[in-house]
Amino acid sequence: MRPDSLADVPKSRGRKPARKPARHPRRRVVSIPSDTAGLAWLRLAQVLQWDPADPLQVTALPALFLDAVAAEYGLPPERCLDDCLILTYAYAQLGMAAQVRAARLVITAPGGAHSTHGSLAPQWEDGMIHGHAVVWLPGLAHLVDVTAGQYPLIAAAGQGPVIASCTPVPGKAAGEDDAVLEVRVPWDDLHLAYTLAPLATTAAMLASPQMRDPGRGHGHRGMNVASETVRMLASELPPGQVRLIPHPRAAALAQAVRDLPGYQDEAGDWRFVLPGPADGLVPHAVELAGIPLSAGTPPPAEPGLQWRGG
Repeated sequence: MRPDSLADVPKSRGRKPARKPARHPRRRVVSIPSDTAGLAWLRLAQVLQWDPADPLQVTALPALFLDAVAAEYGLPPERCLDDCLILTYAYAQLGMAAQVRAARLVITAPGGAHSTHGSLAPQWEDGMIHGHAVVWLPGLAHLVDVTAGQYPLIAAAGQGPVIASCTPVPGKAAGEDDAVLEVRVPWDDLHLAYTLAPLATTAAMLASPQMRDPGRGHGHRGMNVASETVRMLASELPPGQVRLIPHPRAAALAQAVRDLPGYQDEAGDWRFVLPGPADGLVPHAVELAGIPLSAGTPPPAEPGLQWRGG
């Protein structure tokens, strides 16, 4: 039985997945790390041990990978918009529709103490956004708050990003894109109440020149996160378990990359080497989206709404 959210992951021994996993890794147990980055990699390793039939596993892996990289490089917590955009592109490559949503979060601790973060009317000022953002996967009713650890009450719980399967508040449908959506998440001994702004609000938040700057590379960074995700699934799961993944495109990609050599080019982007055809032409390298998959495999999903206008 899988936990309903990452807050339920036991604080037990685990193993940090290799950044470049071997094709048939040797299972081993390591001590619980005491540093922030080590704990982030440990959370990722624990989720790789979940039942592969659990829909939340594939949702969790890209977010946990981003969180672990951020911890390893000491990135600032004020990066929710960038990380959310990267994740929408990563989920799209895995065949999972996802949206960036501006959000207000109320954290309630035992005894009733609470704090409020974010806004349903976020504003830009001097190149900084006053607000908060999360990723919402409407078809799965999954919520991802990859930078939730910036808030002291959540950070004190030591559980990392908030990633959970949610039940929207009665009367709010999971697919209500143009309405305020409320979701509640039990998290350790906290209660998290997220109010997600309509997509039009998020579109305005993402329409700033800062977020539209192609130099931020959200699309290709999302492709790399998706590549890391399918490589981890291919490396860590036996072939029979890969077929249990309930996301058809993610399962097909994990199966396909299992036997493909891969490398990172000078820009750090993942490429996979396809074998040459029977006529003797040389093998060639493609990004994740270029890997041929069997007929009937769903195409990439459309990334969530980015902005309105040109």
